Order: sequence, then C-alpha cells, then structure tokens
Amino acid sequence: MFGIDTLLNTNLGTGSGQAAQDEGDFLTDAQAYKRAVDLDGYYTDAMVNLGLTLRDLEETAIAEECFWHILQGQPMAGVNMAKLQLERDDPAAAEGTCRSVLEHHPQHPETLLNLGVALQAQNRVEEAIAAFEEFTAADPQNPDGPFNLAIAELATGNWNDGWRHYEARWQTDNPLFAPRHTGIPRWNGEPLTGKTLLLFAEQGFGDTLQFCRYAALFADIGAKVVVECQPGLGSLLQTLPGVAQVIEQGQAVPPVDAKLPMMTAPLVFGTTPKNVPNGDGGSYLSAQPAPVIPATDRLKVGIAWAGSPTHKNDHNRSLHHDLLEKNFEDRKDVAWFSLQLQPNDEAKRLIEASENVTDLAPHISDFASTASLIESMDLVVTVDTAAAHLAGALGKPTWVLLPFAPDWRWLLDREDTPWYPNTKLFRQRVACDWPEVIGRVANELQRLAMR
Repeated sequence: MFGIDTLLNTNLGTGSGQAAQDEGDFLTDAQAYKRAVDLDGYYTDAMVNLGLTLRDLEETAIAEECFWHILQGQPMAGVNMAKLQLERDDPAAAEGTCRSVLEHHPQHPETLLNLGVALQAQNRVEEAIAAFEEFTAADPQNPDGPFNLAIAELATGNWNDGWRHYEARWQTDNPLFAPRHTGIPRWNGEPLTGKTLLLFAEQGFGDTLQFCRYAALFADIGAKVVVECQPGLGSLLQTLPGVAQVIEQGQAVPPVDAKLPMMTAPLVFGTTPKNVPNGDGGSYLSAQPAPVIPATDRLKVGIAWAGSPTHKNDHNRSLHHDLLEKNFEDRKDVAWFSLQLQPNDEAKRLIEASENVTDLAPHISDFASTASLIESMDLVVTVDTAAAHLAGALGKPTWVLLPFAPDWRWLLDREDTPWYPNTKLFRQRVACDWPEVIGRVANELQRLAMR
C-alpha cells in the first residue's frame, strides 16, 4: 500500500508512534503508524497520523496519497488534505478538496476555514469573506474566524469591521500573539494627559515601520509615548515625531501607566483608507543622505528583490535575481544600488559581474543606515518587504512589486496606497507572472529616466 513502502524499512523500532513523535523521530513514528495500518486497513486514526507524519518528513506526495486513501471511506480526512495542499501552495486543489467535504458536511467549521484561506490565496476575497462568516457562525467561539475575516475585510477596504475583528489575533494560539508585558495594564481609552503609554511592536519589521506613525497621534492627545521596537530599529525610530523614548525589545521598560500593541492604534483612531495619518508631506521618519553614494547624472535606483526566506509567504512575494539581470545590463541610464542585506552567492556573482550595480550590503548595519542609503536614492524598487515600508515612511518615491494575491495592507485593484502617498504599486495580473510585472517596471523606468 502506497509509495511509503519504498520509504520505510521493516525494522519498526520498539516505541509507540506517539512516543517516537515526542522524541522527534518522525521516521520511527511513521513506521509505527504504518504497522498499525497494515494490521487494520480501516484504522482511520492511524492513517491520519501516518499522513501527518509523512508531511513532517516532507514526503508530501506520499502524504497526499495517504489522505486520498482515507477520503474513500472518511470524507473528514479532507481537512488534513486541504491543509497539506495549502502548505504545498496549491490553493485551487485545496478549494476542490474543501468543496468535496462540504458536499457531505455542509457546516463543518474547519473545512469552511480552509476554504476561506484557499479562496483568499486565489485573490477571491469576497468569496473568502463569505466562507469565514460561515465558519464564524458554525464555531462562534473560535478566534480564527474573526481573525481571518479581518484579514479579508482589511484587504477590501472595510476597515471599520476589519480593525475590530483584527483584535481576535490575541485570542488565537499563534505564538506571535503570546501575552506581552503582562505586569502592565492595557490602555482602554481613559484620558492620557500626563500619562506614559508603552506602544509596543508586535509582529515584523515592516509592520513596525508602517504603524509606528501612530505615536504622534497619542502624543497629540496628551500621552508621553515610549515606543518598544525590534533590535535594529531603535536609532531610526528616534526620528519619530512625538516620541519621548525608544527602547528595543530586551531592554528594560521604564515606568509606564499603560500599554497598547502598535497595530491596535488604527482601531483606536478609526482609521479608514480616507484618513490615514501620513505625517508631513507623506513622511514620518527621516534620515540624512549617505556619503558613500557617489554623485552621478544617472537615475539612482535602490532595489530589493527578496525578503526574509523564513517568511511564510516569501516564495510568492520574492523574485529571483535572474529576472533583473537584463534590466541591470540594458539600463545604462540607471545607476542600480542593491539594498539586499544578505544576497546569496548567485546574486553576489550577478552584482559583481555588472558594472551597473553597486552592492550596498557592506554599508548596512541597522535600519538607520539603510534609511540613509534610501534617502540618497531617486527611486526605490522593491518587493513587499521591510524596504517598501521604510522607503514609504521616508516619503521616498517607491515602486512596490506585489504578488497576485497580495498582503491585506495593499488593498485590491489599485496602483496607489493610502499608507504611502509617494508609492506606486505594480501588481501581478496573473499568479506567478513576475516577468510581465518586470516588463511594466522597465517601461516606466525608461520614461522616468528620459525625464
């Protein structure tokens, strides 16, 4: 049964499947579950555990075969099948699996949740909202419903409901939203005049760069604002208007009266796409130009083509440096500057081989140094990573390259963004079609360089 026979040997070990898993020995675990399945082909729990363990072994094709086998007699196995397909970045297949399960179990909550995720991954956001609403109705106590609903609502511009539902993130089991600063009371709207508020970063660098702007609004209503950010951001965030003190995570928190997570601030101030606070002239952070950037008559373009490889959606948002090689060589009227912090060996070779590209990685030590380099550019071209938010927060002309199903903060079907007035968006029109996006960027760049 299954291609698993070629993967697992017949020496099954002595521990039970669960004990082996506890020890992190997924192979022994799979062998034990396989023995149970061989003894009883209808032992569904063992079959499910076998499939999940094969997934942990990254034997996804065999795991999928395992789940398909269960589906013949147990439609609920489609929940695990859909999760596996989503992990394999095949949302269309996951949608099909979910719909097959829903034919037999129309209100099964986890299947409705997976269906919503699969639809949103295909940029069918209104349909995803309907699925998340059904999930919430079927399992009203589960915070995954309003949290996923929030992501979809925010993408459509329904921020009144979106920010409210986004608060459910703190009730999910995602370790990213574990309790912070438990000894400090959360601010609940009481007057802040004469009070000290800890406004703390909660997610990634880009999130902090995007939402730190709200510090000035809290200062305007009387608060003494202490901002806590990730290591590497402290020096840059010292330039934020209205901030009394900036500390980095791990440093001692000074005496404060209350705390608030940074991404709750839009809910507090009733932020909609029409009233986003953008500081002075579209910027709320500042930096001095970097002296290492040489003077040139050519258009100076900073470029970042990849984000962190550990980001769960990096395979969609980042592009391969090979796609840029022709632009590097053909655009003699452009001086390119790589803003990649750690380009891989292939990218380094590409940079070194091109007379048109300067590697700025040796000059990057923190976000303040990156900000100085960006301030020296005429334009920044970047994928959806922290560089996009940094350039936007500085008010620098910025072009952001987005995947077909973009992150919620970029909204849908528009070339501009209310978050950064000087930013233009270049969206994939077809999933995974980066060459077409690069072609549009090249055409725009030619027009800009001629001017």
